[in-house]
Amino acid sequence: MKKSIFFALHIFVSIFMLMLSGQNGQAQKATSDVLDHQVVINDVDYHTIRSTFLTSLASARVPGGIITILDCADTQNPQVTRLPQPTLRETLDAIVFGNPEYRWQIDEGVINLLTTKDEPSLLKVQVNRLKVEKVRSIGAILDALINLPEVKEAIARLNLKPGLKIMIGPVNPTPPQYTLIYENISVRDALNKIAGLHGRAVWEYKERRCDGKTEFSIDFVVE
Repeated sequence: MKKSIFFALHIFVSIFMLMLSGQNGQAQKATSDVLDHQVVINDVDYHTIRSTFLTSLASARVPGGIITILDCADTQNPQVTRLPQPTLRETLDAIVFGNPEYRWQIDEGVINLLTTKDEPSLLKVQVNRLKVEKVRSIGAILDALINLPEVKEAIARLNLKPGLKIMIGPVNPTPPQYTLIYENISVRDALNKIAGLHGRAVWEYKERRCDGKTEFSIDFVVE
């Protein structure tokens, strides 16, 4: 009897692992398919890194995140994007090829455009627990994240000054309801999970460094 139960349990576990393996394969294939998606970019000579990235992700309908570092003049090097019918992968590669201070990576289906130098310290802050219940916007989740004690402490410790914060995107007349709990997670990982939960949102962490002062903002861009 014990052998029969053990054998049945072994078969169940084996089937479960095969199903899980198949799901993981499909997820990786879906990511590859997204990267091979052709994107539409306006036919002009120059785009900023930011506009190229946001337009590409909006065209491919995928979530993401970008770090933008500005100086006193709020300038950013232009990126030439004259690719014939580029795929998302080709566009991302073109951005980092022309701007080696950037790199891109995929984090659980969320595409990040990151700096090759040290990641902004605030994004590396670990939060113990982020919990929201029955909220109707990702902006509300972002507010909950920013107002966590460990994040507020880091903002003060790093002497970061809040910059202009704007939520960009269309208004959904029937917004979904979000309930989530994230534990022991970095700020950037939390932003990626929020973007992935939405499905098409792109977070932007922006720092403006000028005259020895640093202003920051975190926004979600939804197109």
